[in-house]
Amino acid sequence: NKSVVGHNVQCAVDGANTLISHIEIVQAGSDGDQIETVARSACEALSVTPDLETPIDVVADGGYFNSAQISRLEAAGVRVHIPAPDRSKIKTPGYTLSDFTHDTATDTYICPEGQALHRHKDQAGQDMSYHIYYNAAACKQCPVRERCTRGQYRKIQVSEHREIEQAVARRLVDEPQIYAKRKELAELPFGLMKSIWGYEQFMVTGHKGCNGELNLMGFCFNWKRVLN
Repeated sequence: NKSVVGHNVQCAVDGANTLISHIEIVQAGSDGDQIETVARSACEALSVTPDLETPIDVVADGGYFNSAQISRLEAAGVRVHIPAPDRSKIKTPGYTLSDFTHDTATDTYICPEGQALHRHKDQAGQDMSYHIYYNAAACKQCPVRERCTRGQYRKIQVSEHREIEQAVARRLVDEPQIYAKRKELAELPFGLMKSIWGYEQFMVTGHKGCNGELNLMGFCFNWKRVLN
């Protein structure tokens, strides 16, 4: 419930050498739209061209989760390791989307009580579409409806990138050691610059000046590591 006058710093670190490959200030209030730009800029700086046969791994915290951008990266050969935020609107104990099974043959979702929720419409979001499924008649007679919804029937909203989201979620479970590297890679420059070097705030003002100052600090970080 407060505003902070500051800058949003984006940073990508190369896992092979622990060197900063991309660092900049962006004029955005969150990290939600940054993962594609940062990943592609880091690949360009490293002269890396990922593809489906020779993919690369990109790890980021949950604040970077963006289904549309992740789908584009995955199609380009970037294996994304990022936890999905919990967007369930039901905060009381009950059925969540993970309790429903998708039947690809009929494009329906089967609820835990065995009823089929049919796809009725698509709803356009800010940067992607959502598929809307429900079965009002089945919910009307359901004996456990109160465990599933507060309304007259349960309606589920599924991202058009649902398959990619599930693949990324499985990857976190199957390869936890890759996501674990995020702390030692992405957090290292900030910890060193701010806590050890005492660089806790910018000495200049304005986007251009602060971005230049930040890049000087990034250069110092890389140069010291190369010398060591």
